[in-house]
Amino acid sequence: MTEQEKSLSAEEIRKLEEKTAKKAAGDDWRLRFHLMPPTGWLNDPNGLSEDKGTNHIFFQYNPADIKPGKKNYWGHYRTRDFVNYEYLPPALASDQAFDSSGVYSGSAISTPDGLKAYYTGNVKHPGDHDYTHTGREHNTVLAEDFDGTHFKTKRVLMTNDDYPSDVTLHVRDPKVFRRDGIWYMVLGARRNDDTGEVLLYQSDNGENWELDEILRYDHDFGYMWECPDIVSPGEDDFLVFSPQGIEADGDRFNNVYQTGWAKAENLGNHTKLGAFHELDRGFDLYAPQSYVDEDGRTILIGWMGLPDTEPEYGYPTKDRGWMHALTMPRVLSEKNGRLYQTPLPELMNLRARHMSEQLDGAEKTFPVSEAFEIWLTPDKSDTEGKLTIRGGCVLSWKDGRFTMSFENAGDDVKRAGAGRGTRSAKVGDVQEVRIFCDSSSLEVFVNGGEYVFTTRFFPGSDMTVKAEGITGEMNVWDLNAFHIDREDGTPLYPKKTV
Repeated sequence: MTEQEKSLSAEEIRKLEEKTAKKAAGDDWRLRFHLMPPTGWLNDPNGLSEDKGTNHIFFQYNPADIKPGKKNYWGHYRTRDFVNYEYLPPALASDQAFDSSGVYSGSAISTPDGLKAYYTGNVKHPGDHDYTHTGREHNTVLAEDFDGTHFKTKRVLMTNDDYPSDVTLHVRDPKVFRRDGIWYMVLGARRNDDTGEVLLYQSDNGENWELDEILRYDHDFGYMWECPDIVSPGEDDFLVFSPQGIEADGDRFNNVYQTGWAKAENLGNHTKLGAFHELDRGFDLYAPQSYVDEDGRTILIGWMGLPDTEPEYGYPTKDRGWMHALTMPRVLSEKNGRLYQTPLPELMNLRARHMSEQLDGAEKTFPVSEAFEIWLTPDKSDTEGKLTIRGGCVLSWKDGRFTMSFENAGDDVKRAGAGRGTRSAKVGDVQEVRIFCDSSSLEVFVNGGEYVFTTRFFPGSDMTVKAEGITGEMNVWDLNAFHIDREDGTPLYPKKTV
């Protein structure tokens, strides 16, 4: 049997998924309003797109294990309203010689001929190789003939021989977009001198590509730039990317790998990159991707996780047969030359029971469900405050500094963080805090989404939120779960409602 013949069939994958689904019925950490892997491992979102009113959300998927596999797939959810979803068999598999070691990350774009996907076909050759300079292929592949479920044909557009000679074999993660009739592609790259950059290509047909320019800093900034994306939600262009190899600097760059944005002035015409800003100040966001929907909104979804976090912190769901999830969909906007993120408005349709409370600064504890939203508007006179979420995560602010911590509220908090410590950012006056808590995740939007803190956490039985030292209005909603069925109408997960 050849290497490319060893991918699991759709039937074999479904059996693995159904086995985990039975275990998941009693798993309190399975998420309610986030997309998870049915079983095994999930990482980067891929191919985010809207085609004829249907939003497609693909993702890196290994159903056979709780780690990235030698073989992988593009898992596939689709939705028309971001509340009701269909889960479909994998859209792409490692089944060709040019992607025999992985259908790696990429993007999709809607065309009159249907949805087209661009991805990196990974090949690792046997032998004594470092797989950076020798022994690897990163092929840029076009997948076509999409039938709503699968891409039926694949062909290689570029190989490592087509990329600049001063880059290593690490060139991957194509993001394709069109502007004024021109096709563009950005690819993340690692140079031979161990510095990162992004390759910008142009095409008149989406098939024949020419290198336009190279986006990089004139100083060292990491050794590899992964998952590049160009977003333009306002007047300016921004490069969103995930650099590896950045050293911590005070409150900044504290995760093992970073994700952030830089203004891209004069894109394609001697582009000048502005300062790098972290997209998320929490523990768990990496490799985000965006797309422009049919309403013109720039929607971003990230991997709610990170690679290589151990031994600092971990993900205890690996003992329950699954790892990781995707973030909530977020709408990007530009304000004062900065990127802001706000929750997709459709998610308000998940709201159920509502409670409103006027806080007076005294300590107060509120009952909550396992999935809820908090919208807090502190009084302008408040310079500090503190919220303890399900006994497992402390959110606090003082003198313009906002902090997410798992260190300061006893053993339960430390366990809930699974090794996570503290992340902070200077945010100025705290005017608004929106908190979305799922069974094992938190996404916190500060000051209209100028700052975002995302984390996984793994709480115990505490079902409360405690407020201390806060004056102002707090609204709390229980949140219903996504409704997710397979294509045949059977539920993917055990159904839970508030």
